[in-house]
Parts: sequence; structure tokens; C-alpha cells
Amino acid sequence: MKSLNDVGALIGRILMALIFLLSGIGKFAHPSMMLAFMKMNGVPAPEPMLYLSAIIEIAGGLALLIGLRARAAAVLLFLFLIPVTLMMHAIPGGQMNQVEVLKNLAIMGGLLILATRGGGAYSITRD
Repeated sequence: MKSLNDVGALIGRILMALIFLLSGIGKFAHPSMMLAFMKMNGVPAPEPMLYLSAIIEIAGGLALLIGLRARAAAVLLFLFLIPVTLMMHAIPGGQMNQVEVLKNLAIMGGLLILATRGGGAYSITRD
């Protein structure tokens, strides 16, 4: 049973890492689209925040993927998602905003589980 838990932790880390990696890479690949969205939502200093958020997503996603200080990476990404969810998605009106908020809350739940249980045996560091 222990090996099943470790395989599950590995697959879970990979799946969670994908959303952060793809989002961070997308910000570097297509910054104008995301920058316009950030400006529309009143994000302060949108250009520096765009690149800072991309770096956080890529670094956190890579850490989750390989299991390098997975607990710390999960906490960082959890805290990162709080202002992102509030500023970019918790906007009244529209079913899409509700879907985005619920998606982020589900990801945050997974990150909390990872932060408390660790990355499993198939991690570079077992913190």
C-alpha cells in the first residue's frame, strides 16, 4: 500500500505541476494578452507582476514536478494563488469566473495536502 501512496503522490505532483508550468511559460510566450487581462483587473504594476508571477509558477511547478522541497513549493504556490484568485477571478458576474475560482480552490486544496504530507518517496528531497 505504501508504494501505491508514493506513486499517487508522484502522479499528483506531476498533474499539479503542469498547470503552473504551462501558465508560467504562457506568460513569457504571450505576455501582451495576459498583461491586458491584468490591467483590466487593476493589478498594480502589471508588467513586473506578470514576470514575477511567471517565475513563481515555473519555479514552483518545477519544484513540484521533481519533488524538490515539495512542501515549501506547495506552500508558496498556495499563497500565490490567494491574490491571483481574488484579483483575477473573484469578479462578480459570469459563470466562467465562478469556474476559475472553484478551480483555484481545488488546486489550493491539493497544495495543502501536499504541504502537509510531503511529496512522497519519489521526490528529490523528502521534506
